[in-house]
Amino acid sequence: MPSAQFTPPQPSPIKGEGVNRPNAIALGESRGQSAIIGFRRNALRFPALRLLIPLVIEEDTGFCRFNVRVFNMRERKHMISSLRQWTDVEGLQFFCRHLVALCVTYQKTDTDSGETPHFAAYSGTLIQIQDTVCFLTAGHVLCNVEDALKSDQVKVGSAVLADTFGLSRVSEHPIPFDLANARLFYVDEEGLDFGVIALEPYYVRLLSYNGTVALREQNWIYQSTVKFDGYAMLGLPDEFISSRLTSSGEGIVSPTMFRVHRLESPPNDRPPTQHPQFVGRIDQELALKSVKGMSGGPIFGFRLEPEMRYWVVALQSSWVPATRIVYGCALPSLASLLTKWAAEPKVEP
Repeated sequence: MPSAQFTPPQPSPIKGEGVNRPNAIALGESRGQSAIIGFRRNALRFPALRLLIPLVIEEDTGFCRFNVRVFNMRERKHMISSLRQWTDVEGLQFFCRHLVALCVTYQKTDTDSGETPHFAAYSGTLIQIQDTVCFLTAGHVLCNVEDALKSDQVKVGSAVLADTFGLSRVSEHPIPFDLANARLFYVDEEGLDFGVIALEPYYVRLLSYNGTVALREQNWIYQSTVKFDGYAMLGLPDEFISSRLTSSGEGIVSPTMFRVHRLESPPNDRPPTQHPQFVGRIDQELALKSVKGMSGGPIFGFRLEPEMRYWVVALQSSWVPATRIVYGCALPSLASLLTKWAAEPKVEP
């Protein structure tokens, strides 16, 4: 059963400019010490990126080069440039417009108060349901966050929404986020594993200003008619995330993206689920110890002809290390349910 009734907030006017990103740090200071996140870029040259279908490969280095003729879904036209290719950094950053991380600092209550805080970064994206934009991630992620908020063994410190991975970003500062008062909604059962936090207009304005793109209905309602040519996962593996803040108060994260081979059906020993899941296998040669930490990150489906286009088809949910099989919560399923629940009459508590 869902953790609570999904009730989007009523749209409200946005007060003030709401787009002055440096000033967002001052907002967080009134709620406690903000953890400003630094990002190291070395993981962007992750060798497994060469396996992604829509890429051009440099044979001498083995690193990928993204073709700049990528279809822009918002403007519905091709980006005009055939004379140069994106670098691996530019290509990954283009898809990172769909990546938002909920980053949290915390301390265990039985440890020294002067100890450096722990740091966690949860992969996610944005989705618009009716008139409300939500942070979307895996359901078990928000369940764990809620458990931490309620626990007397853990003290949650500051939180930010990190949207500084994208190509069109104008600010390197993440957005301080009032996690303690946020409304968490999640489901984790029968093939469904998703959760949302409905965002106030203030946060939506700031995220939009940094080029972050929310998924909308046109992204999921026609997916059943699309024949996909390849798939890829995007997210923040734990091994690329610092487990504690640095001495300067920074948490370190690095996004990566790699190919996934879709399987027609799950293994025979996998218990059936009421809601179909995305099932795929990552390459054996992928130089990544684990995809842990990528839960909630988007899984993309690509169609190469007659023009290259892509859709977010699922959210990463779980994986089996021994078989390299990953499971995802299908976006059409979760989005349809959220739309249905949002339209239902509200029940007063």
